[in-house]
Amino acid sequence: WYCERSLHLDDRGVGWLMSLAGIVALCASASLIVLPHKWRGIFTRLAAVTTVAAMTLLAIAPGFAVAALGVTLSTLGLNFTYGIGNQIVQERAPSHLRGRVSAVMGLRFFGLMPITGLGVPSLADVVGTRTALFASALGYGVVALFILARIGDAFNATPSALPATAPHAPAGSSSSWI
Repeated sequence: WYCERSLHLDDRGVGWLMSLAGIVALCASASLIVLPHKWRGIFTRLAAVTTVAAMTLLAIAPGFAVAALGVTLSTLGLNFTYGIGNQIVQERAPSHLRGRVSAVMGLRFFGLMPITGLGVPSLADVVGTRTALFASALGYGVVALFILARIGDAFNATPSALPATAPHAPAGSSSSWI
């Protein structure tokens, strides 16, 4: 809908945008492996700014080139946001709860997708796609600013600097609680 009506792209153009997003996501995910702890704060802040800029670019994109830049920035920003968040959860969760905590972290993405997947198109039906993208950029920026200001620099702490976790299973216990 957006690619066809706003950007006037055919199936081939949409395919190129999706391919670009996939390649950028793969590269960004691979780069998270080598990201030092001390850079997490700046990368998270840059990811939030990048995502807002990407949505703004997508809102004003006249055609493929600007949309490609917007998709690239959006993919980078969201990949770093979710990737760094998941790394922090994996490092800080007690080992006996790690899988459960990761599942709950997955819900932040998969739980929000249906809500935003219905909300943003409904808004676009009322105010138009480009205005809905601007509103989404503004909303994302405000929420990101609030969260990052509240967290401060806490996500840069190394796992060894964190307090000890919950006690382990009692001696002789061979099963885990589910």
